[in-house]
Amino acid sequence: MLPFGKLLRQLRHERHVPLSQLAKHMEMSVSYISDVELERRQPFNSENIIKAAAFFNVDPQILEQAACVSRETFPISTSNRPATSIELVAAFARGFPNLTEEQCGKIMEILNQSQG
Repeated sequence: MLPFGKLLRQLRHERHVPLSQLAKHMEMSVSYISDVELERRQPFNSENIIKAAAFFNVDPQILEQAACVSRETFPISTSNRPATSIELVAAFARGFPNLTEEQCGKIMEILNQSQG
């Protein structure tokens, strides 16, 4: 997964969009957009992620996920979830720092199967 700034730059370059054009659409300065692309500033907020996604005609989730990578934080909503789901999220958060690569791989296999 790419961090937000690198993904933003990649989208812009693939579409041959100059910084000035993106900055005008986003109602931001060229230097601000440049700093975001270079990871010197935090990713856009959710409102601006939606605006950028519409500009590039991409799913906002792609940009949201990249923003999470940059922020090193992935929010998980437990709203309307059963108690066992909430316990699972809490246990994962507690145990995550100690997981080995092998354990992470096994968890990924399980999650990929549930989405398949």
